[in-house]
Amino acid sequence: MKKDGPILVIDDDQDDRDFFKEVLSSLVPNEIVLLSDSTLVVDYLLQENCHPFLIISDISMPKMNGFELRDAILKEPSIVEKKIPFLYFTSAWNEFTSEEAFKRSINGFFHKPNSLETLAEVLNDLIFYWKGR
Repeated sequence: MKKDGPILVIDDDQDDRDFFKEVLSSLVPNEIVLLSDSTLVVDYLLQENCHPFLIISDISMPKMNGFELRDAILKEPSIVEKKIPFLYFTSAWNEFTSEEAFKRSINGFFHKPNSLETLAEVLNDLIFYWKGR
């Protein structure tokens, strides 16, 4: 894990991507990479010089949902070797999605907060944890 690497946010909803960018930009100097199309993520991560600090993904997305995305990532040894923490932030919060999420060796499963303040609190705690400060 590269602590100064970019934070990758994958979400098909423009407003949610904007919220994450606004909050993350206020918390860390890391580059924030926003992707609306989950089918582009594996190719992005396969780049030799790509070493994200953190991946934040929605679950409910067209083309490839968050579970399918995580499965595709786990099939690529060169991505797995990068040891990138993978977190789900979703509105699809129920017992099924929770069980499915944790079957995929993830590092966190969170309900998308309704306010920027709450999102900032949650992300601040997560970043503090993963940066080891």
